[in-house]
Amino acid sequence: MARRKVDPGDRPRTWGDELAHWRQAAGLRQDEVAGLVNIHQTRVSQFELSKAPPTLKDAEMFDRALGTGGQLVRSYELIAPYLHDYHPDWFQEFARSEAKAVVIRQLQTGRISGLLQTERYMRALFVEENEGLAPNEIDDMVTGRMERQRLLLLPDEAPLIISILEQATLERVIGEPDVMAEQLQHLVDMMSRPNVIIQVLPYRAAARAWMPGMVLLEMPNGRRRVYSESLNRGHFIDDAAEVRRWAAHYDRARAAALSDSESLQLIHRIMRGLSNSVPSPRSDERDVVQEQLLRRQRRRVHRGGPRIPRPRPGA
Repeated sequence: MARRKVDPGDRPRTWGDELAHWRQAAGLRQDEVAGLVNIHQTRVSQFELSKAPPTLKDAEMFDRALGTGGQLVRSYELIAPYLHDYHPDWFQEFARSEAKAVVIRQLQTGRISGLLQTERYMRALFVEENEGLAPNEIDDMVTGRMERQRLLLLPDEAPLIISILEQATLERVIGEPDVMAEQLQHLVDMMSRPNVIIQVLPYRAAARAWMPGMVLLEMPNGRRRVYSESLNRGHFIDDAAEVRRWAAHYDRARAAALSDSESLQLIHRIMRGLSNSVPSPRSDERDVVQEQLLRRQRRRVHRGGPRIPRPRPGA
């Protein structure tokens, strides 16, 4: 089988691009590779255009047919945690870059970073933002995000994560107050990790240092990429001048943020406010028991002592 010589600089950007890359390297048309793996040509086209997310079985099947030496499976493993979490046609590129980054700088507006979320917080967030989604679909999204956290928070290989959170993001209650309190405590716990830095951008500085939410990824070779999201799309900025401009915006936002210790104090203060607004279940139980005892005592008094007529309204 004649193989087309492929330019090494022609680097695939998504799993679908990688599939097309190896198919073309093998000198095959879409219908020919479809025949090798016994699927319809339309399915191959959907994979290559990132209109259909692959499975591990798909990756293994194409690996064998195209003789990629496991490359398609390795690429699949990089994006697998994201397939249920986001639309694969535009998120796969971010997944690949994030998984390789050595420094991840975030500015979060509206929600806490997915890398720092608790399971209950993310579940409540998914329910809030995906009305009508079936419970099993929510479960898949939660599983995908938890796996993403596991891969990026490995003790020996974890990147440095610097997350700037707007104060309003911490005060926006997602789910029940106890869910939010647990999430804030999780942030406190994460701040003790050597590779995690969390700083809060307070109200007084947010207006002056405002900028849209973004992620600045620093790759092992020193290259930096800026990623941001609109309503239903993700966007990368690779132009060096533009990256420098947005990196400078990020640096100004971080300079306006509270220090580590001040951020920790503010998070604790928000947590105390939440705990004061949530009545303790044990306290409620004590109130019920005390009310029941008082009722019994009243009944005993009525049975054993003289009955005193109650005054009528207006008497």
